[in-house]
Amino acid sequence: MEKMNGYLEAGLDDVRFIGICGMGGIGKTTLAKVLYNTLKDQFEASSFLANVREVSVTRGLVPLQEQLLSEVLMERDLIIWDVHKGINLIRWRLCRKRVLVILDDVDQLEQLQALVGNHDWFVLGSFLCGRSVEEWKSALNRLQEAPNEKVLKVLRISYDGLDRRDKEIFLDIACFFKGKDEDRVRKKLDSCGFNSDIGIRELLDKSLITIVNNKLWMHDLLQEMGWEIVREHHSDKPGKWSRLWLYKDVYHVLSKYMGTDAVEAIIVDVPEMTELEAKSFSTMSNLRLLEINNLYSSGNLEYLSNNLRYLKWHEYPFNSLPVSFRPEKLFKLNLCNSRIKYLWKGIKPLKELKFMNLSHSCNLIRTPDFTGVPNLERLNLEGCTRLLEVHQSVGTLKRLILLNLKDCRNLVSFPKNVCLMKSLKILCLCGCLKLEKLPQDLGEVECLEELDVGGTAIRQIPPSIVQLVNLKIFSLHGCKGQPPKILSSNFFLSLLLPNKNSDSMCLSFPRFTGLSSLQTLDLSDCNLLEGAIPSDIGSLFSLEAIDLSGNNFFSLPSSINQLLKLKILCLEKCRNLKSLPELPPEIVFVGAEDCTSLETISAFAKLSRSPNIALNFLNCFKLVEDQVSKDNLAVTLMKQWLLEVPNCSSQFHIFLPGNEIPRWFRFRNIGGSVTMTAPRLDNFIGFAVCAVLSLPRCMDRFYSEIQCKLLWGEDDYKFSVAIPSFTTLESDHLWLAYLPRETFKTQCFRGLTKASFNIFYMGEEFRNASVKMCGVVSLYMEVEDTVYMGQQLWPPIWNPGPSGLRRRGFRNFYTLSWLEGNAARSLQPSARLGLLFKFRPSKIHDI
Repeated sequence: MEKMNGYLEAGLDDVRFIGICGMGGIGKTTLAKVLYNTLKDQFEASSFLANVREVSVTRGLVPLQEQLLSEVLMERDLIIWDVHKGINLIRWRLCRKRVLVILDDVDQLEQLQALVGNHDWFVLGSFLCGRSVEEWKSALNRLQEAPNEKVLKVLRISYDGLDRRDKEIFLDIACFFKGKDEDRVRKKLDSCGFNSDIGIRELLDKSLITIVNNKLWMHDLLQEMGWEIVREHHSDKPGKWSRLWLYKDVYHVLSKYMGTDAVEAIIVDVPEMTELEAKSFSTMSNLRLLEINNLYSSGNLEYLSNNLRYLKWHEYPFNSLPVSFRPEKLFKLNLCNSRIKYLWKGIKPLKELKFMNLSHSCNLIRTPDFTGVPNLERLNLEGCTRLLEVHQSVGTLKRLILLNLKDCRNLVSFPKNVCLMKSLKILCLCGCLKLEKLPQDLGEVECLEELDVGGTAIRQIPPSIVQLVNLKIFSLHGCKGQPPKILSSNFFLSLLLPNKNSDSMCLSFPRFTGLSSLQTLDLSDCNLLEGAIPSDIGSLFSLEAIDLSGNNFFSLPSSINQLLKLKILCLEKCRNLKSLPELPPEIVFVGAEDCTSLETISAFAKLSRSPNIALNFLNCFKLVEDQVSKDNLAVTLMKQWLLEVPNCSSQFHIFLPGNEIPRWFRFRNIGGSVTMTAPRLDNFIGFAVCAVLSLPRCMDRFYSEIQCKLLWGEDDYKFSVAIPSFTTLESDHLWLAYLPRETFKTQCFRGLTKASFNIFYMGEEFRNASVKMCGVVSLYMEVEDTVYMGQQLWPPIWNPGPSGLRRRGFRNFYTLSWLEGNAARSLQPSARLGLLFKFRPSKIHDI
């Protein structure tokens, strides 16, 4: 009341429109009457028009206009001939008066226009467009004190005002979809012909549901009301309910064969394997939604409702779908982990089917004829290990976007008419161990964006691949091939990357120049020898990530520095690699662990645009064969990077072999803690931090986590970095980092004389790991543009000036990217690269 009084303060000169929103029966009219009686004396005139909706339906709007004018003008026997004249009269007679008008129970825009003008955002009644719904929530909480029966009758008022389809949407949400993703629910509702755009909007307007973080929600009392509506008339006979959502009810209906044509939807998670007779569904002819799991039967399923729009049955226990099953309106079919051997024989007309998921159906021998499924968009056959071939009709699916055949280990051929799939964007063939050929006209699939053929037996990549101008992700991980003896061991890659040595090739292919959109390239574990990567690899000007791990070359072509967008370079376990060329300026991560022959690294002179950089040289012992080279390499790389970065707010991290803290660290200590003199803030640009680490191999996790905590006074600052724990460290290693002042709240140093760094491993499983020693030193930029690092004088570096040290949100690349990339080693390489760069491939399982 106090808030409403403030909104309607009589001393204000402007016009106020206040709306009271909420479902029917929660007390809106009562509140409006209290407001009217409290405030009416503060206005020149007032009018309370009750039951606007009912009066307008039974008697029209003219009587309401006459009542409004009579009460405000204090005149009797006013006659208005029609609504339009009434609108003009109200506008003319009331425009100069301070009046209080309350309209109760408004549900149509025309009522507002006839009584208070064309203000479609002003509502005082049961319908509100675009207003907050917090008022009804508090009212509902108060209603919980009332008996259930009385409450449900009150809540029923808003439900009864919905049309038939909106009622169906409300009941579906109450029974099945509370807390579910809005977009997925909309698709299911639309497949049932409910027009979710209008229906969900209507439920929102009537405050029957809310949407938070793209999830659908409703009050518990409203959900209970929905359940009661479903149960009414047959409270003890669930077989006659329209919806079944509790396991006990579903089991009762299916085990007792009590299902009827009243049942429209069953969505339930069966907690354990349960045996039921196959005929349990034979009496449910109107079933439109079926989502179930953990049901098995020894018989044959003879009937499923042809009215089904959505069928999701995990571990489907039958060999095929019923012969009589012809669900012409079926939108989505999900039978993953099933025992199915074939879906159907011949052609089934399923023009509405867009999603088909048969993944991990290990008994599936062949796919169906897709001729009758012209609108299929996503087809997931991952893990169908006995699948021998895909029906040729798949090539006619002109709307297919995703085709996932990952780990179909016995698949020996792929349809040649793939060029007809003009909409295909994602093709996953990785793990198809017996697949030796790709269609020659693959390049005609002009929309293809992601192609994964890793782990196949493919020997030749068709030359038409250079026509894939939209290809963004290409993975060939583990494609060593089975080349003829007369060909070199790097024959496979030579088909992709033309080599000057033509003796190793049987055919000549176009170069990569056509792949202008390629962003991620995975050539890891392809047994690439020296010279297999051509010198013109720099022509891939869109490339942002490349994985060359596990290969046998000695060097990389110098043209790699022409890849001006390259951010990630993975070279893990390239044990013959001896040198790294100059790297492109956008690089943020170099992963070279276990490059045991690596001896030299070219200067990082062009790394001027990298926001943060992380260099991983774990087990690269030849880089640091003596203590002097250890110190020189770490300092040199950090110094070169600082000289080139556009500001000092970026981070630098490097891991390399070493067992001593460099000499120029002023503050050092045994163990993981060190205390230092607090930095003076004048010209302070950041800290250099160093630690000697011991890390036994830990098989339970993909990475180990080091936490660094800076303590000053009562405040502290924490951040973490990651080391891949699947790499066995053969000796101690050094972590060196530059942490800019923007990382910390430097004002906290004021008045303090001491600060402490604590560095330690995270997690009980790393109790045998240790931080053997650590050190820290403050870094300053003096007036002469000279940087001091402890007692060490550095050459001039960039002077940011007062405005240069901009405050930025802390973003630790090492934590966010390198950790994620290494934590995803078990994924297919393209997915691993996707995690590393934040360029994630599409979710091929999420259909």
